Amino acid sequence: MTTRRTKPSICFVAPNNYAVLSGRSDLPHIGGAEVQRAIIARELVNRGYRVSFVTTDHGQSDGIEHDGITVYKMCSWDDGLPVVRFVHPRWSSLHRAMARANADIYYHRTAGAETGQVAFFCRTRRRKMIYAVACDPECERELWFFTARREKWLYKYGLKSADRVIAQTPMQQQMLRDNFNRDAVIIRSCTADPGAIDRNPPATDEPKTLLWLGRFAEQKGLDFLLDLADKNPQHRFDLIGAPNTSSAYARRIVARAETMPNVHLLGHVPHAQVGDHYRSATALLCTSNYEGFPNTFLEAWANALPVVTRWDAEGTVTDKRLGVHADSVDELSSKMNAMLSDPDMWKKCSTNARSHYEQTHAVAPVVDAYESVFNDLIGLNPSTKASRELANAT
Repeated sequence: MTTRRTKPSICFVAPNNYAVLSGRSDLPHIGGAEVQRAIIARELVNRGYRVSFVTTDHGQSDGIEHDGITVYKMCSWDDGLPVVRFVHPRWSSLHRAMARANADIYYHRTAGAETGQVAFFCRTRRRKMIYAVACDPECERELWFFTARREKWLYKYGLKSADRVIAQTPMQQQMLRDNFNRDAVIIRSCTADPGAIDRNPPATDEPKTLLWLGRFAEQKGLDFLLDLADKNPQHRFDLIGAPNTSSAYARRIVARAETMPNVHLLGHVPHAQVGDHYRSATALLCTSNYEGFPNTFLEAWANALPVVTRWDAEGTVTDKRLGVHADSVDELSSKMNAMLSDPDMWKKCSTNARSHYEQTHAVAPVVDAYESVFNDLIGLNPSTKASRELANAT
């Protein structure tokens, strides 16, 4: 008699995730969603799950392993002929790779055509699907960020068809309910613990470093950042991220930044080395127009680093005194300088940041909540209601 396997196998369908899984420095695309998936996946491997990914082809072997995670490849983004490659080889190779993964549960995060494609696969193969929201606009009725009607349709189909939807915040949960009549479980994002850190306040006479990480895209508010840097020549602004030289916006930002002596373009930094920059910075800077819940916030708080931010949708930064928030250059500059020049205020924000990370964004309780959802999906939880209450409490 065979023993039933109680841990379901999990496949993360994540075309852009190979860079963070492999650590290859020639593949610079590493966003918050990519990092988040890798953190969750590695913890699941540590807990005895069979975990796989589907990513695009970067010349790696099909079925290659990284940290106990098996990676199956679909086509590369350049394969096929324009227009028709949407169906073949992109959609067709995606489904073939998902079939090779042969998972019980397929997890997709970040809105796109793949959301619907994953849902269609799971419907036809009788597998379970989880969709996880990556940012607030994915919950908005207009879905204005889609440029193609087919992508919007496929995303809405996938959102409707997913067996479970994961939101990061109560606001996202409410927006999904209001705009799509879709219930969602709240599971917070998480980040690895670099170890307890007792930071000393910066000396009043030493230079202050504001650290910014992200994509050189309009959403990230780089014009706002440079205006802030121009207003504060006494501070150093370190920017980590590979400039998108194919973008006219990014080229304009780089050209302006290169004329400013207090702005330092550090380019792409491997994620494994970013911790050094958090530890040497005075505060994390966020100038985005909108976010989901930034990985950079979690990493900063884990490193006891306060944040200076234009975005604070839930009011977490303000309410819990994890840094300072304002939505204009003048007001944010004023609040930033008040914190940086007051050792007691800075120290309090630093201590609060580390405490908030430990209580809300540590890896173990977040993956506990995911395990509860997995068990609910395959019928191992004694009570569906109890499992949802556990996930929402995390």
